[in-house]
Amino acid sequence: MTLRQVLRGGGLATWGELFAARPIGARLALSVAIFLAALALRFAIMPVEAGLAYLTFYPGCVLVFLLCGTGPGTVYVALSALVGVYIFTPPYWEMHLSYRALMPVAFFAFSSSLIGAVVSQTKRTREAIRRLHEETPAMLHSCDEQGRIVSVSDLWLAKLGYERKEVLGHPWTDFLAPVAGACPPALVSGQVYQLAQRSGARIDIQVASVAERNHRGEPSGSIVVLQDVTERQAQTQAVDDLSFMLKLVLNNVPARISYWDTNYQNRFANKAFAEWFGCEEDEVVGRQLREIVGEAWTVRIMPSVQRGLSGQVTQMETTAQDHTGKLRELEIHFVPDLRGEHVNGLFVFVLDVSAQRSAERELAEREKVFRTLIEGVRDYAIYMLDARGHVQTWSSNASQNTGYQADNVLGRHFRMFFTPEDVAAGLAEVELAVAEQQGVYESEGWRMRANGQRFWAGVMLTALRDEHGQLTGFAKVTRDLTERTRQLDLLARVTEVAPFAMLMVNAEGLITMVNAQMEALFGYAREELVNQPVEVLVPLGLRQAHPGMRTGFLRGPQQARRMASGQKIRAVRRDGSEFSVDIGLSQMETATGPCVLAAVVDITERERQQAAIEQALSDKEILLKEVYHRVKNNLQVVQSLMRLQSGGLPEGAAKEACDENIQRVRAMAMVHEKLYQSGNLSEVSLREYTADLLAQITEAGRTQEREVDVQVDVDPITTGLDGAVPYGLLLTELLANALKHAFTGRSRGCISVCLKATDQGALLSVADDGGGLAPDFSLSAQTSSLGLQLAAGLARQLGGELQAHSDNGARFSAVLPRL
Repeated sequence: MTLRQVLRGGGLATWGELFAARPIGARLALSVAIFLAALALRFAIMPVEAGLAYLTFYPGCVLVFLLCGTGPGTVYVALSALVGVYIFTPPYWEMHLSYRALMPVAFFAFSSSLIGAVVSQTKRTREAIRRLHEETPAMLHSCDEQGRIVSVSDLWLAKLGYERKEVLGHPWTDFLAPVAGACPPALVSGQVYQLAQRSGARIDIQVASVAERNHRGEPSGSIVVLQDVTERQAQTQAVDDLSFMLKLVLNNVPARISYWDTNYQNRFANKAFAEWFGCEEDEVVGRQLREIVGEAWTVRIMPSVQRGLSGQVTQMETTAQDHTGKLRELEIHFVPDLRGEHVNGLFVFVLDVSAQRSAERELAEREKVFRTLIEGVRDYAIYMLDARGHVQTWSSNASQNTGYQADNVLGRHFRMFFTPEDVAAGLAEVELAVAEQQGVYESEGWRMRANGQRFWAGVMLTALRDEHGQLTGFAKVTRDLTERTRQLDLLARVTEVAPFAMLMVNAEGLITMVNAQMEALFGYAREELVNQPVEVLVPLGLRQAHPGMRTGFLRGPQQARRMASGQKIRAVRRDGSEFSVDIGLSQMETATGPCVLAAVVDITERERQQAAIEQALSDKEILLKEVYHRVKNNLQVVQSLMRLQSGGLPEGAAKEACDENIQRVRAMAMVHEKLYQSGNLSEVSLREYTADLLAQITEAGRTQEREVDVQVDVDPITTGLDGAVPYGLLLTELLANALKHAFTGRSRGCISVCLKATDQGALLSVADDGGGLAPDFSLSAQTSSLGLQLAAGLARQLGGELQAHSDNGARFSAVLPRL
């Protein structure tokens, strides 16, 4: 220990540690010096005769024993005794060896020896404590009341890498690693701090401090025990990290996980389990099974729980509603927590298998549909091969197509279906190799049935691979094309003998097939047309645009239609002459790609006949117009004559009858006028006809004393001459009847005319707002009214029956099916 450390540490014990390391001569000299100081002090404070000769020597004795040790202390006691006898014992300044003189000396020597023994024992005890502090297998140091280190253990120094002299006298907080740039303001026992090693590294320590107190109970220092918890902290952190990751994993696994003790009390629940019951995890832990899952669920799962707590791994499947009310399919696993032979608890894993079970059902349904589909395909034999070509599956349609049963096929190589010459040529192995290399193999060829019969087949072999691209087998589809080949031969014969020209054109526009009628129609030999562009049959002016139209047709839907419908099509023969044709097109898929089958008909004679018919129809139309015109003119002459006759008649029944006939003739004349004016000589628009007819009748019936408003609502209905004439006469009679009888004594009136199309026929209604019909009115009883009798007859002529109604006026209606 250095003097600087002693000065900083303070205390006689620290000074004793300093002088204990000095040579014996130095310690003897110090003891003599202390003796002289005590002697001088004795002379200074009291005279020689004052008594208490050894008063000042007792403190010096304690000091010498404490600082210099037992030997120098004994010398000090001896010198003090001799001086006491010689100087301070009467007679003074003389050496007396009497009993009276020796008694104080003996007491001083005895008491000084006791003091020396006590001080020496104290020093030894303190030295033992110091050595215990330094050599203890723990990180320990002691501090004075200012917190300066006065002793430190070897392990403390070894852990931090310091020398003892670099530590003693320093505040022990100097060795704490700063937290956020500063040392902690106060140290708490049990708290973890960091110490800075001399190398700059840090270690975690846990502090345990015990305060030391003097005889007055005042703090005099402390003993601080430090425990290196670096490894424990690392392990704790690792455990915390592992716990966090484990909890994170458990909260994110697609399962509801819980742990229950043997008393059915929950000890752990992951997030998914808690959410299933609509609560948080901490709301589940500690609660009883029955409280969480309810009485019904407890009864349902208790047998499995009890088997699990007895040490058996059990499983069950059930359905349940979650907290949202959605029905889920669950798979529950009960796994006992076995430690040795003792069951400590039960792990419960609840898996939501709704999607899995749904997928399984869907897969089973799809497999069923697929199996049904395969079994329902009559013309195809569909089966599976392994990677070497051996048959793995066999279907009923495969048996029907080949005649082989499953027992005779499964496990055998599929070369058994090839002809002997193809087997000898290794065609089966070639098909497997091509399919494996290219993914699929397609061809047509002869195959053998079980009875030895050959049939023409179309085959497709598809390679099957797993997710790693490894070949697992092949799917084989074989179609019996015998009937199709027969149909193609028949089609070729039918095409050849067809009564019109036929040709087939491929996607490149080349002619691939023509029949005999094609040769005769165009003047080409068959070999001159095959493999030639179809444009050789198209007039020069259209050849440039024809390829684009042909390509557009191939891109369109596959359906039969006429070429250039509504337009004239011209074709050119071998000699260059052009003629009119009608062409029907049919797009089809063939083994070589899309093709167009065209049927060509020479319509030159048809066009000539059509022109003659159109000329005849034109002549007939002109004739009909002339007839309608002449009839209309004749009726107008009749109308004029009758008007002249009416003008010469006096007012009365004769004049009224003549005026009514004029209206009837006008209605018939107007029908012929409408037919003459329309472009269609067979139909009359009843909407226009009704409007014009009503305009003329109301104009004739209007007088200065009375004004009548006519409202018209007519659907767009057309009819022929045989319906228009009786309709016009019927409407004329009903309107004339209303104008004549409805508004007697009134200056204004309203007539409504309505013609509507119904499912039963046209509904005609003529109504007025006049006085209405008499209570006893009946159509059958009105024999004196020629107009109504004629109207009833006209209605029957049009397939209807005239009805009379009286409601806020008179209304006559009839459904006319023949109109």
